[in-house]
Amino acid sequence: MAKKTRGFDYFGQFTKQAEKCVAISELLVQHSHNWDEKDNIPAVLEEAHRIEHEADLLNHEIYHAAAKEFVTPIERDDILEIAHSLDTVIDAIEEVLRSYYMYDAQIMAEGTVEFTELIHKGCLALEEAVREFPNFKRAKELRELLIAVNDCEEEGDRLYMESVRALHTMYDRGEEAMRIMVWSRIFRGMEICLDAIEHVADVMTTVAVRNS
Repeated sequence: MAKKTRGFDYFGQFTKQAEKCVAISELLVQHSHNWDEKDNIPAVLEEAHRIEHEADLLNHEIYHAAAKEFVTPIERDDILEIAHSLDTVIDAIEEVLRSYYMYDAQIMAEGTVEFTELIHKGCLALEEAVREFPNFKRAKELRELLIAVNDCEEEGDRLYMESVRALHTMYDRGEEAMRIMVWSRIFRGMEICLDAIEHVADVMTTVAVRNS
């Protein structure tokens, strides 16, 4: 187990950040399942911004504590990189929700629900890994949890390819080019979410090896 100090609870704070990842990914899934309720998007964006703001505060608390504490359980640079990478996940998911509104996406494209559910699955797997992270010196369970996160990203690569291909198949059937362009961008944003989730797992893997 990582060395405990009487100071700031960095590992607990990482867990709170991971919980925000799960919360905003749940919001993304809920919106995809209630797509026809288009009048709800302003309320969805407001809730997403609230979650993102709370996550920013958690991130700032970590940076502030790391700057002033003499002893930290792992290297300061490692702490800051984990915190920043978790915050990036939340920002990426909020950006997908914002893109629905900015691009005025009227009709949901094939693959949207599956993609959002995969992002949520990745966030849940990430949260489990973060909760286990304080025990990184007993690495077997953490390693399995991090592999589960990476599996979601690999599935996302396949889903992104198939979803974009399906869009261009629609174009062959006469679908307007603008809709295809919009959803190509949205799907790319979803892939970025999964890349961001995997990046947290990669950072945690590196930190665990470095500190073991």
